[in-house]
Amino acid sequence: MDSTQKNIKNRITKAGRGRCIFSQDFAQYGTQNAVRLAFFRLVQEGLIIRVAQGIYWYPKIDKELGLGVLLPDTDTIAYAVAARDNAHIVPDANAALNMLGFSTQVPANAVYLTSGVGRRINLQIGNGNSILFKHTSNGSLFAYNSKLMLLLVLSIREIGPNLRDEEKDIIRTHLSHISEKDYKHDIQFVPGWIRDIFIKL
Repeated sequence: MDSTQKNIKNRITKAGRGRCIFSQDFAQYGTQNAVRLAFFRLVQEGLIIRVAQGIYWYPKIDKELGLGVLLPDTDTIAYAVAARDNAHIVPDANAALNMLGFSTQVPANAVYLTSGVGRRINLQIGNGNSILFKHTSNGSLFAYNSKLMLLLVLSIREIGPNLRDEEKDIIRTHLSHISEKDYKHDIQFVPGWIRDIFIKL
């Protein structure tokens, strides 16, 4: 094992399992080719898993239930990418509808609105779907304390003002799980017509 590979391996293992790793964060350990080769060998060794171009996963191993290697979900990957890029992200409306039970349709690809640069990441695990980041200049989307409140707003904006009784029931249920403190903070960012819906429920 050469020094580049050894140094990269040591840093990965010391950081602990269950995290995304970005090869560009290891540029100080050698030339571009040396780093690329080191990651290739660590994948071959079985230490890490290639998730997408330049993105790897140091997996947790489940021994209690015999599940073996635990792969990351798209949410874990997306938020790791956002943290590395110092960007904020939120799920798009279709994801919100599914997450809150307004829809049973699971989006084929994971789509997030981001304060950062828009781009697509093609995944090499799971079903080989992609993560799509769409840039938005709507900064208020990232100001909510409660992710649940944000998901409600995204969902209702997508559904529109003419809500069915079952949709109103879903909204009531989710609103009951938002703390009073978060509700008072977040309501200032809620569009007026959606705020009216909350008040009338």
